[in-house]
Amino acid sequence: MITQLILNLFRSILFIFIINIILISANQNPCHPIEKSFSELDGASPVCQCSLTNDVSQNLSNKIWIGCTNQKMPAIFRALFSLNDTKIDHLHVWNALINILPKDMFSKIKLDKLTIEDSSVGIIRKEAFSNVENTLKELSLRNNIMKSIDEKIFLNLASLKYLDLSSNKLSQLKRSHFSKLVNLETLLLDNNQINSLDDGIFNSLTKLKTLTISNNRLTKITKDVFKNLQNLESLSLQNNFIESIEDEAFSYLLSLKHLDISNNRIGKLKITHLPKLEILFLSNNLFEQIKDINLQNLSNLNTLHLENNKIFKISNEDFKFLKKSQKLYSLILDGNNISWIDCFAFEPIKMSLTVLSLQKNKIASFSCSSTNDPSPSNIYLDRSVFELLTSLKKLFLSYNSINSINEGDLNGLFSLQELNLDHNKIIKISSKSFEEVKNLKKLFLNNNLLYYLPKGVFDNLDISNLISVDISENKWECICEQEWIGSWLSSIGQANTPSGTLGCLIGKCENIPQQQKDNKNNLEIIKNEEENNNLIYWIRLIACILAISAIFFLIIAGYVYVQENRLIPLLQFSSSDTVQLIPSNKNKTTIFSFPNPLNKNSKFNSNEEEEENNYFPPSLSIQAKAGKVVIAKEEGNNKESKKEKKVVRFCEK
Repeated sequence: MITQLILNLFRSILFIFIINIILISANQNPCHPIEKSFSELDGASPVCQCSLTNDVSQNLSNKIWIGCTNQKMPAIFRALFSLNDTKIDHLHVWNALINILPKDMFSKIKLDKLTIEDSSVGIIRKEAFSNVENTLKELSLRNNIMKSIDEKIFLNLASLKYLDLSSNKLSQLKRSHFSKLVNLETLLLDNNQINSLDDGIFNSLTKLKTLTISNNRLTKITKDVFKNLQNLESLSLQNNFIESIEDEAFSYLLSLKHLDISNNRIGKLKITHLPKLEILFLSNNLFEQIKDINLQNLSNLNTLHLENNKIFKISNEDFKFLKKSQKLYSLILDGNNISWIDCFAFEPIKMSLTVLSLQKNKIASFSCSSTNDPSPSNIYLDRSVFELLTSLKKLFLSYNSINSINEGDLNGLFSLQELNLDHNKIIKISSKSFEEVKNLKKLFLNNNLLYYLPKGVFDNLDISNLISVDISENKWECICEQEWIGSWLSSIGQANTPSGTLGCLIGKCENIPQQQKDNKNNLEIIKNEEENNNLIYWIRLIACILAISAIFFLIIAGYVYVQENRLIPLLQFSSSDTVQLIPSNKNKTTIFSFPNPLNKNSKFNSNEEEEENNYFPPSLSIQAKAGKVVIAKEEGNNKESKKEKKVVRFCEK
């Protein structure tokens, strides 16, 4: 009984102690008087709310945060006016209706950070920040409708370190807007309508570290735009309409680490002497050749993005400008038109490169040939373009036109851990293709045209090292007596990560159709096709050339034949055909006799013609009658030589 009383007493004391702690904490909560002021205002519910937050970045706790939302400007004005010079760490106003920011808006509070977003702010009065000019360090006015800003708005905000004017409708800014912001470290101007930047516009911002002007309407960057920004570390100019950047435009940015000028219209670019630059984005521009990009003395560059340009070839000379960039480990060339890579294209960066991405190009083969010197000693057949990249760990070749992986294609890639060959046209893989990639952890061969893999092709891979293997969505043909891939996939356990169907590879022999089991010769046919694939290709190519040549010559012969045998057109009837050539003498026949040149008594006969007597007929006579001409042979002494008369008529059509 006594024990129970002591226990109840202890519980009561503990309860009272907890209540006292809560009451003391409530009295010490700085939000309590603020919420009391809000509740005393006219209205059904408080306009704004107060809470305590922690600033992890600065290791600060119990920071006062006041939030006002879905209210109009007069209501928010009254709530803030009731605070009587209260120190507030962060005032956040969002989704409100504040078309005009009046000059006395913050006259009764002390602010470190002010955020007014999505509130339709269009105009800011000159002295709107006059009461917080000595304490305000962060100002965000994003997602409003400001078209212009008075030059004196930020005149006395000398303590400001962060300014966000993004997602407004600003079209022009001047040097005077930022002339007094000497401590500013971050300036965000993205998603506006800025079409030009004056030279020296940021001259006063000597402490600026981050500048974003993306998603605007800039068309060019002149030499002195970024003058005096020697402490700038990050610059974003992406998604503009920039066509030209003057050669020395970035020369002042000696501390720059991150530069993004992607999604513009740049065709040629020169960037030199940026000793601290680490990441460079040049994607989605109009570069046709890598030599159009002149990057020199970028000793700390580690990532270069060149995706979605118009590059069609990588030659041996292209990456020589990166010879001094010995820290470059990632090169991204996705989404170009690359179909040819020279043998020594990657030689200047062979030691440092660990990630190479060539996805969504037109690469059909791993092999290359040296094109600089066509002499026999400098022609390299069946040499892999990646052979020099001994430090490469990740190779991305998805969405190309690769049709085979031959022996030696992956030679030299001793450090390779991830190989992406999915979504190609691979139909054949050599049995020794993966001999030198023993450290491979991820292999993606899905969505190709594979129907067979030679046994032992994966023998050199360390199964315990594998993390992910995907060979799904191919055209597998399984032969019960010879099928081994299914059991190998089972042996790698959770590393088998198909993204689609594996077809017959997941079935057992008893589940394979009988006609497929009975086809014992399929394996030899497949092997013969693999061995003779190249020979058949060349035979077909030569046959096509010969067939085309034969057709061409047949066409020429036919044309010549038609031309030679073209019929002479028949003469048409003419009125002159009825004219009587020999005058008629009624029905009498007029005979014209011509001397026979063979007659010895003829005066026209000559000694030279006597030898030809046997070749000429007797003398001819022409009889002319009305309407006809008669050619008759003259009767001789020999009656046996008498022949029929030939009659020639002028026939009327």
